[in-house]
Amino acid sequence: MNNLISQLLPAMQNIQNALNASSLGGKIKVSTVHSMAVLSQSDPPSSGAFNPAFGDAMRQLLGFQRTTGSPLAINPYPFFAYQSDPRPETLAFCLFQPNAGRVDSGTDIKYMNMFDAQVSFSVLQS
Repeated sequence: MNNLISQLLPAMQNIQNALNASSLGGKIKVSTVHSMAVLSQSDPPSSGAFNPAFGDAMRQLLGFQRTTGSPLAINPYPFFAYQSDPRPETLAFCLFQPNAGRVDSGTDIKYMNMFDAQVSFSVLQS
């Protein structure tokens, strides 16, 4: 996977250069979706971190995305959170069912589902 991620930025830059040459650079944003594997921790969102194995590649990608104004996207998979913590309250939290929610002690933000918590991490890190 490290080999593939090292090819991602040059590919995105080539696409951006082609868009710029076609006068579409400001109209179309170049981005990609990352799996949760780029994260080493995402719960609670305020203590989330990128996987150190992808640190350099992610810094370069985020720099490109910041420069071009394109979004960071991560596919959140609440199922894996439930798989690692199979309590009934975790299942409800992952499935958007009524639950007590979880408070991130670092921000005092209360999340009512895992999807929002995982997406919040992505926003906090970008």
